[in-house]
Amino acid sequence: MKNQTQSIVESVLEMRKNIRVDVKIPHDEVDRIVVNRLIGIRNFEGNQNKDMTYIDKTIKFFLTEDEFQKYAIEKNEIEY
Repeated sequence: MKNQTQSIVESVLEMRKNIRVDVKIPHDEVDRIVVNRLIGIRNFEGNQNKDMTYIDKTIKFFLTEDEFQKYAIEKNEIEY
């Protein structure tokens, strides 16, 4: 059963890899995606008792102090 499950998982992962396509998106959209991901990591419930200062510093590379307060701490959605 384990080998069959592993085979299915490998097949799905291979299929996902094969259907990937290159897309061109603006750099500011890439930044927005990265910042959203970093904020998600920072605010993840499992990380509440961990030191996330290194994540905060990375987020602050992209955001001002006011934006950091609004989006990372107050958890507002990033506006376009």
